[in-house]
Amino acid sequence: MPVVRKVKPKKLPSIKRSVFWATGLYVWDILISGLPVIGLVVAAIAFVAYALFALYRNTKQERDLARRYAWRGVVYLVTVAAIISSHGFNLKMGARNAEQIIVAVENYYQDNDRFPEDLETLVPDYLDRIPRSALRLSANEYRYWADEGL
Repeated sequence: MPVVRKVKPKKLPSIKRSVFWATGLYVWDILISGLPVIGLVVAAIAFVAYALFALYRNTKQERDLARRYAWRGVVYLVTVAAIISSHGFNLKMGARNAEQIIVAVENYYQDNDRFPEDLETLVPDYLDRIPRSALRLSANEYRYWADEGL
């Protein structure tokens, strides 16, 4: 009597794991570092790799595996788009808030014939509060130096 081996079915890649790592890349690039570098590059490479895996598995008639790889690629493509759009939002927000500070400094100068020593001097007469330069955990404050030589 021949021995019958049980063949383990191929374990399909987990989409949840891709969502977890993609979220981590987004949080790192946008909320922590503030620069769309590491997460953007890694997510873009992951997207291309999973797209190629999906195409390869599709040619091998492994539709379920190809579909899983394709969905993982979509997760990383969405991450790339989210990182790019969030970075653009932060740039626009930073420019808009910087303009408010510039106007407040100019108004202070017109009223006092000198520049404020620091930005806190502008609160509450010229600004309600010092705005943040971006929506992130680090490097989200403006820097200001008064130069009396002007």
